[in-house]
Amino acid sequence: MKLVVLPKYQWGSTDLYVVNHAIGLAADQIPSRCHMGANGVLQTDAPPTNPFVGPPFAFDTGIRSQVQFLFAGNPNGLTLRVVAVCDPVILPPHVGTVIESASRYMITLGQINCPTPDPSTHTILINYTGNATGQCIYRE
Repeated sequence: MKLVVLPKYQWGSTDLYVVNHAIGLAADQIPSRCHMGANGVLQTDAPPTNPFVGPPFAFDTGIRSQVQFLFAGNPNGLTLRVVAVCDPVILPPHVGTVIESASRYMITLGQINCPTPDPSTHTILINYTGNATGQCIYRE
């Protein structure tokens, strides 16, 4: 399955506040120094084959805005978190929870509730509209 955060995402006021508070980047710099990514898990009806192979099946776009991942069985649940992926900066002393990956900072902005994809779904498009809201668009 492929998951893509669509490039026409919107930064909400809460998103800007969270990033500013986490890494000290000024709100007017965030759209040019950060982009959206996503991570989460896909639940399926497949039995686990061993303790290290799902379900659930995890995915993470990392520093990109898309990821391709494999899973077994039919989907029966999707948890999706949107993250800001930002250029490195000098962190303020009050820094919150920040994950560093490939010289980028990743700050969780929130969870989007999406319906479970159909078994025929091959691509999930994330239309992020800001402030932990958005929709999942499923394509076969």
